[in-house]
Amino acid sequence: MNDTVITPLNYNDFEDSIAVGYSYDGTSPVQKPDDIYNLYPAGAAKSTAQDMARYMIALVNDGKYNNSTILEPSTIDEMFTPTFTPYPSVSSLSHGFWNGNYKGIEYTGHGGDTFYFHTMLTIIDELDLGLFISCNEEASYLLSTTFYKEFVDEFYSDIMVVNDQPQIDIDLSRFTGAYTSGRSPITTNAKIVNPLSCILIMENDDGTLLFREDTLVPIDDFIFRNQNDSSLVIFAQDIDGRILNMYLENAPAIYYIKDKPLQNSIMYLVVLAFAVIVFLLSIIIWLIKKVISLIKKRTYYT
Repeated sequence: MNDTVITPLNYNDFEDSIAVGYSYDGTSPVQKPDDIYNLYPAGAAKSTAQDMARYMIALVNDGKYNNSTILEPSTIDEMFTPTFTPYPSVSSLSHGFWNGNYKGIEYTGHGGDTFYFHTMLTIIDELDLGLFISCNEEASYLLSTTFYKEFVDEFYSDIMVVNDQPQIDIDLSRFTGAYTSGRSPITTNAKIVNPLSCILIMENDDGTLLFREDTLVPIDDFIFRNQNDSSLVIFAQDIDGRILNMYLENAPAIYYIKDKPLQNSIMYLVVLAFAVIVFLLSIIIWLIKKVISLIKKRTYYT
């Protein structure tokens, strides 16, 4: 590794100058402790923007950096070869990379997040372009995930192809409801917290769907176009015609499971009951402390 990668890429030790994570408390940034994690099957590593730039140069240059061969061209090809596509019309996964399409421009990359650091590496092969951004503030994840889109909009708008398929009229009620991430607990008791993180799909008055803050325009029976970035949102049904899953075109490692109405209601009731119990216990504890305080005062004065 030292001879073939670290030395040719001129990687240097940076432990003495490592960035610090922050969280905004409403008035000012608060410094936070190091929060790097290595949890199976994921992992984490520290690097610098300069080192990542050298790595990206090798990726878009058939594995070469300066006069050194870091990776063989065949290795680069294999790294970027799709290995898994979760559903038709959804982008694929390669070896450690997510593939995507933004307004007709194909890209590949991978992001990473801890509590206070948010990072994204993006390679646009047809432009021989690599972008890397890393942010060290808790709420900066939106910047890391949208930076490459803003960059392409600003500098490559002349080659973009915007999906402008016309809106069609379909029954939207079958798509509305609560959806749980496929990354959430499904079979263990930890699923009780899923309602706290589920997303809601709601119907707008103009024949579109509301997904978080995005508007989804129906362009086919099960395909919607995101008005924000022209990406596709695809729904899948079971043999009885009930909507099962939702897929995002440019997030092949993520999918959503449509909650059954009864299941979702029961889980919400359980969470609500737990919240009510905690609230009542808090009131009882507060009252007990008050009574004890009054008793102590009376004892003192008598």
